[in-house]
Amino acid sequence: MKSERELLQLLNAGNEESIRIIFDEFFDGLCLYAATLTRNFQVAEEVVEDVFIYIWLNSSSIKITTSLKSYLYKSVYHGCLKWQKSESRQTLRDDMNGTGLFQSSQYADPESDMILQELEEKAKSILEALPEQCKKIYMLSRYENLTYSQIAQKLKITVGTVKTQMNRAFNRFRKDFGL
Repeated sequence: MKSERELLQLLNAGNEESIRIIFDEFFDGLCLYAATLTRNFQVAEEVVEDVFIYIWLNSSSIKITTSLKSYLYKSVYHGCLKWQKSESRQTLRDDMNGTGLFQSSQYADPESDMILQELEEKAKSILEALPEQCKKIYMLSRYENLTYSQIAQKLKITVGTVKTQMNRAFNRFRKDFGL
């Protein structure tokens, strides 16, 4: 077993095995912790997976000055807070707009309805422009609420492939929406 310091050095060097070791050692505990904060195990898994994606994508520049365990738990905590804020805003939007995103409200003016319709059309066109596997993975995650692990099992691919494809989809949406 490698020491924490060795693992972090390997991680900074882009060594895939280091992230696998860290993932295997901490994933279950982090999911249980996140589930206590979100009260939703599926969301908890996604928050934890997002933390690992962030760490892997930023492995060459990430500087962990505390213990690895503290860093991971703090990252998951902040991820859960971010989710809760997002969930609160989405609930507010749902309350204001009826049942969900991109739906017009009975109180909205025609200009707002037109903007919402344009956003919906743009989102659909971005989704349609994604490569087939990327689109399929995104839709399974967002519309069928499957976890990355469930998607990987269903499509007979690795969780890493799912994460990579989801990252590509998110980057495409961000780029095309100018975020």
